[in-house]
Amino acid sequence: NAADNKQRDSIMTSIEVDINQEKSEIKICNDGRGIPVRKWTQNESIYIPTLIVGKLKT
Repeated sequence: NAADNKQRDSIMTSIEVDINQEKSEIKICNDGRGIPVRKWTQNESIYIPTLIVGKLKT
């Protein structure tokens, strides 16, 4: 997703990848615009991040 964000967001300048083998974690950060935190226009009862992470992935 961070690489896709670079193609869509011209202000993004960096991607940081942190791999922690002890905790079995991978963290990917970028300085792009990210996901807007506002209600979805097609359904005003749900926020966009909830739709992407909580609904579409179920």
